[in-house]
Amino acid sequence: MAQSLPSSDILRPMAFGLQQAFPIHDNEIRVVDLLPGSGLEPITFECRVITLNGGRDFEALSYVWGDLHARRTVEISGYNIEVTRMLYSAFQHLRKPDEKRTLWVDQVCINQHDDNEKSHQVSLMRTIYKKCSQCVIWLGDIPSDQEFSRLDAEVAMTFIHTVAYERGYFSEDDCNLHTFVTDNDRGRRARKAFGALTMGGNPWWSRMWTLQEASLPFAATLHWGPLTLPLETVELAALNLCQGWFCEISSDEVAAEYKRLTSNFLYPVRGLSIARAGETPLNVLMRWRYREATDLRDKVYGLIGLLPSDSLSNIPALRDVSYSVTSSTLFLRLTLDLIKLDQDLRPLIGARELPHITPNLPTWAIDFASSSAIGKRQTMWWHHSHRYLRWKASEGLHLRLEVSKDEETLFLSGIMIDCVQKVSQVYYVSVEDEIDDEKLRENIAHSRSIVEEYETCCGKADYIGGGTLKDAFWRTMLGNLVMGEMPKGLPKDYHAEYFESYISKGTHNRLILSLHGLIPNHAFFITTNGYLGIGSSDLRQGDEVCIFGGGRVPFVIRAQDGLPSEGLKPESRRFHLVSNAYVHGIMRGEAVIQNKARLQMIELA
Repeated sequence: MAQSLPSSDILRPMAFGLQQAFPIHDNEIRVVDLLPGSGLEPITFECRVITLNGGRDFEALSYVWGDLHARRTVEISGYNIEVTRMLYSAFQHLRKPDEKRTLWVDQVCINQHDDNEKSHQVSLMRTIYKKCSQCVIWLGDIPSDQEFSRLDAEVAMTFIHTVAYERGYFSEDDCNLHTFVTDNDRGRRARKAFGALTMGGNPWWSRMWTLQEASLPFAATLHWGPLTLPLETVELAALNLCQGWFCEISSDEVAAEYKRLTSNFLYPVRGLSIARAGETPLNVLMRWRYREATDLRDKVYGLIGLLPSDSLSNIPALRDVSYSVTSSTLFLRLTLDLIKLDQDLRPLIGARELPHITPNLPTWAIDFASSSAIGKRQTMWWHHSHRYLRWKASEGLHLRLEVSKDEETLFLSGIMIDCVQKVSQVYYVSVEDEIDDEKLRENIAHSRSIVEEYETCCGKADYIGGGTLKDAFWRTMLGNLVMGEMPKGLPKDYHAEYFESYISKGTHNRLILSLHGLIPNHAFFITTNGYLGIGSSDLRQGDEVCIFGGGRVPFVIRAQDGLPSEGLKPESRRFHLVSNAYVHGIMRGEAVIQNKARLQMIELA
């Protein structure tokens, strides 16, 4: 889809004569009729304007622009127009020998150098892909430099067809194995081709715009060089794999490669059905953060078509598409819209999930330009978001927010609870790597030593939030939830034995997902008054724990000037948002009851 082009004018603007000859207004779009031809014959089009109020008389092309420096020229209604080599190749393969083909193609149907036109056309994107007769998905030419041939690519695509329409099987005879899973040169080449076809090998699967382009149309077909496959077949194959489709595999080495390849295949393909099913706007925007866009604003604009119209009407930052606003302004306005939409502070979890890379973005705003990684475990967003919805730390305290005139400062009603006194070591691990249980247990032991030191210093074993310090500690290490993919409930007293079994012996039990999900890349902390908690890895001594109205969990904030808070009034200072947190004993509104008289407006920058 549309992307912002460099100021150096790598792709020259559409000829002014063509724009003037085919102006578009309101619910209109340009389409191009790809005229018949073959081989090396020049590629020519006729341009015309149609209204989206009509029928399905055009196909919409979905593709990756590719190298902007590599360009070719096509003729459109007598005007020479430059396009990327990737698009030129698509035209060569899609052109019919004896009849025209009507296409909507962003690169030639939208003036990419006119922000007003581009903004208007992007707002129509959902309708364009809903109205097209089908989406033509161009995956590019079959690579000639990756040690596999067109025949190997055919084997990879026929395997997808096999999984979609044939029953799984076991075979005692290697001769009956599908070539794709054999431990020989043909099998290895077929698996290389499969890798080049799917996520990780083909950029189409990881681009932001392609998600809605594939999920919205009535039908879609994948084109890989001269090979084609209905998207319906691809999605059915993914569904069957998820439901246990099986086949005999010739060796353990091939089985490991098969697992990796099918995982890369499943993630984006199954995502299409999730996109069609619909989610809350916040979940939509966070789920697809791993996808990329050349123009960072398209990290959110590229998802507009997946949002229901009633929700979109209440999100001005997305409803009123404008390429004249900066990424920073767009992201902070969108974060505010999401908070107001649900009257809830769950977006603040997303604001601190990943480091900010967008310049001048406030700490409370979600940096949609940051891309999440796909790995072996849930991203931090989903893990914390699922947990967030189980608590009610601000019960009795309603959301109240104000915004500065420059929109960069957020004022929230809240209560300062306590100051972080000591922070544990952090066990860092990427989502691509397996968790090392020995290192995790060492991390827990270090956190326990902090509690033991506090207990010795204070001379008491009682916990400020009720119960004992010992009980508060193991529950804090779990975030006081037994986790599956979703929270299953509060841990029972007998789960303390499971916790100790893991610490002493490394025994995996029903608490392992809770421990693996919360402790890596997080810091345990204890506050001045003895509250135990877990927050982000960049917590440090002197940070403040607070509860905001409309926030289901506590948050940790840091004075912008970095000075200690003793003797200073919070309302006279500005803070940065550090993270959300689990703080044992204040997750159900207890601190609000005890401290409501201390309610104030807290300034976040």
